[in-house]
Amino acid sequence: MTADDFSRQDIEFHRLTAEAYDREVTRDYSVYHRYLLEPYLNRLAEQPGAARALDLGCGTGVVSVALANRGFDVLGVDHSPEMLALAEAKTDAAGINERCHFILGDARALEAGDGEFDVRNRPRPPPSSR
Repeated sequence: MTADDFSRQDIEFHRLTAEAYDREVTRDYSVYHRYLLEPYLNRLAEQPGAARALDLGCGTGVVSVALANRGFDVLGVDHSPEMLALAEAKTDAAGINERCHFILGDARALEAGDGEFDVRNRPRPPPSSR
C-alpha cells in the first residue's frame, strides 16, 4: 500500500465516522487528555514568546481548542473536510474563531515557511536527585 492509498482510505474512514469519532475520543481518551495532554499543553503555554502553533492532523480540533484556550493562535490542518467542519463548530461554540483557523491540507505538502510557528517541544529537565 502506498502513502497515497493509505491517505485515501483514511479520508474515507473519517468521512464515514467523523461524528462518532469525536464522541468516542472524548470519552475513551479523557484520562489521557487529563493526565498527559493537558499538562503538556500547559508546559507549552509557559514557553516565553510562544504564540503560534500548528496542529497537524487536527481532526475535530480537540488540541487546537485547548491551545487557543491557552492563548495560542492556532492553524489546524487536516485532510478530512468532515473533521474540519467539527473543529470549526467547536471554535464557533467556544467563541475562539479569531484564535483558530483550519485548512484542508496534506501534511506531506504544507505551505508553511520555516519559523512560521514557534511552539516547540522542549524536554523537561530530569528530576533532581535530591
